[in-house]
Amino acid sequence: MSEAYFNILEKFFEKLILISPKAYMFLGAFSDIFSIKLLEVDEKPITIGKVLIGLFFFTLGIFFSRLLVQVLAKRILNPFIENRSASHAIENITLYVLIAFFSILALQVANIPITVFGYIGAAIGLAFGLGAQNIANNFLSGIILMIERPVKIGDFVFVDDVYGRIEDIGMRATKINSIGNKHLIVPNSKMLEKRVDNWTHNSRRIKEEIKVGVVYGSDVELTQKLLVEAAKEEPLVLKFSEPFVIFEDFGDNSLVFRLYYDIKIKDLFDDKHAESSIRYRINSKFKENGITIAFPQRDVHLRAPEPIQIKMG
Repeated sequence: MSEAYFNILEKFFEKLILISPKAYMFLGAFSDIFSIKLLEVDEKPITIGKVLIGLFFFTLGIFFSRLLVQVLAKRILNPFIENRSASHAIENITLYVLIAFFSILALQVANIPITVFGYIGAAIGLAFGLGAQNIANNFLSGIILMIERPVKIGDFVFVDDVYGRIEDIGMRATKINSIGNKHLIVPNSKMLEKRVDNWTHNSRRIKEEIKVGVVYGSDVELTQKLLVEAAKEEPLVLKFSEPFVIFEDFGDNSLVFRLYYDIKIKDLFDDKHAESSIRYRINSKFKENGITIAFPQRDVHLRAPEPIQIKMG
């Protein structure tokens, strides 16, 4: 196919010399450069001109790949697939496939033998040996994340003790927006190798808890009732899921209760807002009903062989 392009160029040069000899000499110099042979594969020379033609069509291929993916997302995926994470995964995988297709097509257009991949593979293998393993590992891990979907765009996760929402799963890394609008860039391989706490893997409904200690002698039935009331009055708490209280322990300094309730999180701060609001209500209700929140206390006993002398002034 590249011979046809060179024939067209040859005819162009023939007409150009009749119009402008100087322009012909200038372009002729480029023609000589394009004809320089870089290597030979299957008895077919690979010249600078063929490589440039291949790169030109490869660049066009990337442009059209992105354009086709945008049209696919706008016309098909977004209207018919409500799950944004699934749509995003299909977009990325389609983009990779199209880029691979246009890469092969660019080689065909430039009349470069497919066997050249053997040389390219050897070069890539050498690059991997020199430190590119992580790039390949993260790329493959990104594909696994998009197919298996242990985490998805929009999920609320804990990674390295950082709480945030997944914004994007790219070719190399996953972007997480944490509290304070701080962005955490995590290599895709780490998302598979390390522990990731996904709060919203199956649902945005999560169960939260608040631990409270009251002084010994408090009315435990009343304490339980007030804790449940405090949770029910919170707007973020799900109404169809009844909050409940566990009398957890007889602690060293308090009677320990744990309140459980369900909320549906839509924002990074939803659980924090609900927790804070319920604590305000608990504190207010305990004060109104004479229940005291316990705090650490210690009885100190002094043993001395002789009476302790106290001097005044």
